[in-house]
Amino acid sequence: MPDILDFSNVKITEEVDFSKAKKVDSICKINIYGTDISKIKLRYEMFKLYFPKKDNIPFELQANVYEQLLNNFKKNGYIRSYEKLDKEYKELYYIEKGGMYKIVNLFQKYWWGYGYDKLSILLYTIGFFVFFWSNYSVSKIE
Repeated sequence: MPDILDFSNVKITEEVDFSKAKKVDSICKINIYGTDISKIKLRYEMFKLYFPKKDNIPFELQANVYEQLLNNFKKNGYIRSYEKLDKEYKELYYIEKGGMYKIVNLFQKYWWGYGYDKLSILLYTIGFFVFFWSNYSVSKIE
C-alpha cells in the first residue's frame, strides 16, 4: 500500500474493492473527495481520510465525505471501520468549531472515546473514588 492514495474526482463505473488489501505497518492516507463513495469498498483500519491543503476543501464538503463513508461502512457491516472513522470525524468537527469545543473534544476523546469506550467512565470513576478516599483516609490518620 502506498503512503498516499489519491482517488479524488475519479469516475468509477464498477465497484473498487480495497477491503482485501494486504495489511501493512503504516496507514495509507486516501483522498476520495469527488468520487462516488458508494462504489468503494474498504476497511478503514488501514486508511485515513486525506484532504490536501492545496485543494482548500471547505469543512462542509469534507464532512459530506465523512458522512457518505460512514453510511458505506454501516451498509457493509464494517463496525470497526465505522467506529474509527466516526471518532476521527467527531474530533475534526469539534476542532473545526474551535474555542470551547476544543476542550469539549478533549473531554469526549479521553473520558469515553466519543461514546465508544463506556467502560472508561467506570474505570475513571473507580480511580477517582480510590484516590479521594485514600487522601481522605490519610488525612484522618494524621
